[in-house]
Amino acid sequence: MLIKNISDFKNHVSVFDMDIKSLKPYILAAEEEFIIPIIGQELYDALDAAYNSNVVVPADLAKLLAKVQLPLANLAFNIGAPFLNIEITDSGINTTASENKKAANEWAVDRAQRQAATIGDKGLDRLLEFLELNKDITAYAAWKADATLYTQNKLFFINSAKEFSGLFNIGGSRRTYQALLPILRGIEETQITKITGRALFNEMKTRILANGSTSDDAALFNYIKPALAYLTISRASLELSMNLTPEGMMITSYKSNTNNNRQVDPASESRLSTLRAETKAEGEAYLSELSDFLKKYASASRYASFYNDPLLYDQTALESSTKSYENDADSGIYVA
Repeated sequence: MLIKNISDFKNHVSVFDMDIKSLKPYILAAEEEFIIPIIGQELYDALDAAYNSNVVVPADLAKLLAKVQLPLANLAFNIGAPFLNIEITDSGINTTASENKKAANEWAVDRAQRQAATIGDKGLDRLLEFLELNKDITAYAAWKADATLYTQNKLFFINSAKEFSGLFNIGGSRRTYQALLPILRGIEETQITKITGRALFNEMKTRILANGSTSDDAALFNYIKPALAYLTISRASLELSMNLTPEGMMITSYKSNTNNNRQVDPASESRLSTLRAETKAEGEAYLSELSDFLKKYASASRYASFYNDPLLYDQTALESSTKSYENDADSGIYVA
C-alpha cells in the first residue's frame, strides 16, 4: 500500500482524528482502480517494496511516489467519503454523531467528493505526464517496456482530459474523459477516416505513437481535434448521463436523494438538446473544413496517400470545377 500512515495521507487531504486503518480499504480500492492501471503492477510492486522498507526510498522512486500519493489520497477519499461517518452493526447502518460532532449533510459530502475527484483526476494526468517525460530513467523501465502502459496516452488524436478540456470544457476530469473514449474512438474510426482515408489516418496515428507528428499533421489536427471534441460531446449528451456544472460538462457520478440534501441532477433535456445540436453543427463544420483543406493542399509530396486515392481526391473533378471560361459577347451567356 502506497500510503501507510495518516501523516502521508494528510499531506494531500485534510482529515482529523482518523486512523489509517479506517482508510485502508479505500486506499487499496483506489490503487487497484486508478494507480496500477497507469503505472503497471511491476512498477507498483517496486514502489511498494521501497516505500514499505526500513531504508530511504531511492530518489527516482521517491519522486514517483510523490506523484502517486496525491491522486491516490484524493481518490481514496472520494471512494470512502460516504462511509466514513457511518457504522454498520447487527442492528443496521447508523450515522455516527455526538453532542460535539454532527454528521455532515450529504450535499456537503458530495461537494467534498467532487473536489477530491477533481484533484485526483488531474493528479493522474500529471502522473502520466511525469512518466512520459522521465521514461528513460532506469527506475521506470518496467513502465516503458509495457506497450499497453507506455502507449495509453498516445492512442487517440486527443489523449488527455486536459487536452480535451482545451477544446470543450469537461473540467479537466479524467473520469469524464475516459467515459467519452468509446464514443471518441468510434468517431475517429468512422467520420475522420471517411475524410482522410485509412492510409493517411494510420500514418498520423503511427507518428503520434512515436512522438513524431509533423507540421503537416499539426495542420490537420487543427480541424480533427475540435471536430472530435464537439461530435463526441454531441453523441455523449445522448448516450451518457451528463451534468452541466460551473466546472464544465461532467459525467454524473453521484446523486443524493434523501431529505436535507442538495441533489446532483443531470442537465435538463432542453439544455442538452440545445447543446447536442450546437456541438453537432460545430463538429460537422470542422469536418467540412478538414475536407476542404486536404483537397486544396494535397499533392504528390504532401498528404500523398490522400492525393493518390481517387475515391478521396478526384483531381479531374477539381480541375473541372475551377476551369476558367472565356465569355462570348454575342452568345448572351456569361460564366463568372
